[in-house]
Amino acid sequence: MEPFAPRVSWRRELLLIASIYTAYTIVRNRFGSARISSGARTAAYRNAMRVIDIEQALRIFHELAVQQWFLGTAAISFFNVYYGAAHSLITVGVLIWLLKTRPARFRRFRSVLLVTTALGLVGYSTFPLMPPRLLDAGGAYGSGAATAVSYPFTDTLRTGVGLWSFDSGPVDELSNQYAAMPSLHIAWAAWCAVVLFACSRRRWVRWLAILHPIVTLLAIVSTANHYFLDAVAGLATLALGFLVVLGYDRFREQRASINATAAAGRVPC
Repeated sequence: MEPFAPRVSWRRELLLIASIYTAYTIVRNRFGSARISSGARTAAYRNAMRVIDIEQALRIFHELAVQQWFLGTAAISFFNVYYGAAHSLITVGVLIWLLKTRPARFRRFRSVLLVTTALGLVGYSTFPLMPPRLLDAGGAYGSGAATAVSYPFTDTLRTGVGLWSFDSGPVDELSNQYAAMPSLHIAWAAWCAVVLFACSRRRWVRWLAILHPIVTLLAIVSTANHYFLDAVAGLATLALGFLVVLGYDRFREQRASINATAAAGRVPC
């Protein structure tokens, strides 16, 4: 049985989540691809080289090999669609399910998701990162320099079957293609897995919950939208989000306990 919790207002929660997501979208995409400066592009390229150097030192720079496994197969079309749709749709679905079936746990998990998303914006603002798909040096927003080191990644969203491409009209104008570190695709997918594993009583749901971040990892790497370190940073951001929310909740509980004790001490006999 779920512990008692105050009644959750659908309208207030939906308005809050919509407001936070709108703010996130505006801040994340404040430098659309069509308006990006050459200085920002250079910084994003240099950061990409730093990430690759670290991955090579750790012997995990295998993004190109992973993409080559799936190019030319039906799997890449699946990953294109999964990358474009599952990130938002599954997360929203889990939020609605949680609000409807586990209202006592909703606010804490919702807060974790919002704090994690806000922390992701800090990463985007301080560490612009050129994704693998732009390292071919031939695209409009890639390294572009003749002396730059390039890698033969394929932008599968542009060349394959998918719901959209970063090169398409409004997406091209609005989307910040260098917002890659941390990967919120991974952070949100892992959040969904934690919520479903913790709150669902059905074994098959728990298994699907575990599969979601795994498939998401394959999607972000095979489509050349992220490095493995982006995924690691996404998990670290989610962990920090949990620490922030749990720490704040504990502080509130301790403060409420102190206030209650103080109030009881003032009650006349």
